[in-house]
Amino acid sequence: MTRDPAPKEEPEATASAPGAGRSVSSPQGFSWSAWRKVLGRVYVGLGTHHLSIVAAGIAFFGVLAIFPALAALVALTVALPAALQLVDFGPLGAWLTALGPALVMAVAVVFVIGALYRYGPHRARARKRWVSWGAVLATLAWLVASLLLSLYVANFANFNKTYGSLGAIVALLFWFYVSAFVVLLGAELNAEMELQTERDTTTGPPEPMGQRGAYVADHIA
Repeated sequence: MTRDPAPKEEPEATASAPGAGRSVSSPQGFSWSAWRKVLGRVYVGLGTHHLSIVAAGIAFFGVLAIFPALAALVALTVALPAALQLVDFGPLGAWLTALGPALVMAVAVVFVIGALYRYGPHRARARKRWVSWGAVLATLAWLVASLLLSLYVANFANFNKTYGSLGAIVALLFWFYVSAFVVLLGAELNAEMELQTERDTTTGPPEPMGQRGAYVADHIA
């Protein structure tokens, strides 16, 4: 009489399961399950990484650098419409004059934030596909937040009654805070995406984990 063989045990799900996005080489390969993990860690990171406090510090120093930045801003919003008026595009010219500055600003902001994410941290450079998602998110959030804040200040808030002659500075400081927060939020998303995969996310030949020169590339969530 022979004994029945023991039933085979189902393999347990591991962190390296394909559905967790451990083997993808680009964020486009993440499944919905992987995105839920990434976004969940981003939500937790808002508090653990003190994004609000860091954004407040950035806003303060941003006020000190406002005048050089204004010169550049008046040039990506004023120079373009003036140049478009020199060429007769017919009815299309009116649309280009109205929408051109916003489109140019949006594209420029994506590239500026993307460059900040890629070259700003003291780490091996990340591949562009691992920083572009956060850059696009930060740009869209910045545009929406700026529009909503502008509507709020124009129609509901009256900073001059509360803060007197400092009302304009308070409104500007708050806008800097919102801008810094969404940029940090995009960076948080990029970091958590890199932590979700085991693949090398840095430029150059692939290196084994622990030798890539970047914390998020050398670790896994």
